[in-house]
Amino acid sequence: MIRLIERDNVAEFEAYCKGDPYGVRIVAAERTYGTSESFAQFWLQYDESGNITAAIGRLDNGMTVCAKGEYDYEEVDAFVEMCVGKTGALRPARKGEVADGVVMRLDRSRMALAGGETEINPPTEDLYTVIERCPGMGFDVPPFEMFYNDNKKRIKMGTQITALLRSDVLPAACAALHIADGTGLVTMCATLPEHRGKGYAADVVGALIEHYRDGDIYVMCLSGLVEFYEHIGFGPVGGFVY
Repeated sequence: MIRLIERDNVAEFEAYCKGDPYGVRIVAAERTYGTSESFAQFWLQYDESGNITAAIGRLDNGMTVCAKGEYDYEEVDAFVEMCVGKTGALRPARKGEVADGVVMRLDRSRMALAGGETEINPPTEDLYTVIERCPGMGFDVPPFEMFYNDNKKRIKMGTQITALLRSDVLPAACAALHIADGTGLVTMCATLPEHRGKGYAADVVGALIEHYRDGDIYVMCLSGLVEFYEHIGFGPVGGFVY
């Protein structure tokens, strides 16, 4: 059974999601926007014994599923399709399923130190200057107003950290980290085309890692970026589909 969460069961919702990369993505959105907005909704799936088997989050038309073990995936799939159609949701790859990308976790003993000078939580306009020129590799560039409002809200609520590196005072590379309950998820990393190959992307991700020392940090990336994240200190721990 899938039930919409309300104020009285937010605590069990967050407890279930804790420590999970999909859960970080969901809880960071829930703590940013709360449970009363129509564009931000959150649910729990229960089995017949009343145990939580999955958590689901929706922000606009994007959905994420956090499932730490066995769950009724047929019910979840039908629910996701009802909400957003055939676009589906970001979720863990199931046994025997071909993954769209790789989930990686940081090994701090292997991580590379950040090199360039970076800014933490820089002006949102400077972040957008970078990402608007870097579509692709699994990242769709949102409209400026949507990006601006979301970033400002997350920074204010303490659910996101961003980093920016400049070249000759102009923005050159940026990255973002969603955070919740001692776990982080890298959700954005971009470098302007003319600055690629200089190590700037590693520098901004490294700056976020050094700034956020509370616990595990994950990233979900396409296969073409696995080597890049391995160089920083991440290692594969699973697969995702979306």
